[in-house]
Amino acid sequence: MDFFYNQIPIDKIPFYKSTYTFRIKDGNGGWKTILHQALPLQVAVNGKIHHSLSIHSDITFLNVSPDDRISFIGINGEPSFYARTTNPNNFLQSKAEFEISIREREVI
Repeated sequence: MDFFYNQIPIDKIPFYKSTYTFRIKDGNGGWKTILHQALPLQVAVNGKIHHSLSIHSDITFLNVSPDDRISFIGINGEPSFYARTTNPNNFLQSKAEFEISIREREVI
């Protein structure tokens, strides 16, 4: 929440999708890796998010290990911030560290 409320201007909040992974235990005792993606849809004048679209996808088949990182994907030309730690002792490294070039975006 610090990213949305303290790191970017209020008018930019709707232009960032957040994404991270986590694990949940299924009914058979196994573990599933889930990709969480959320996009703010409605933001109040004070910057608080009122509504968001969230999608949870089972990505267990990708064999991705969940970790403590979150990414903020910029939309409409906003810069993206990848693999940010959620560790409170090392939160939100400098922007330049995770920016990608226009050419890298074209390739992606």
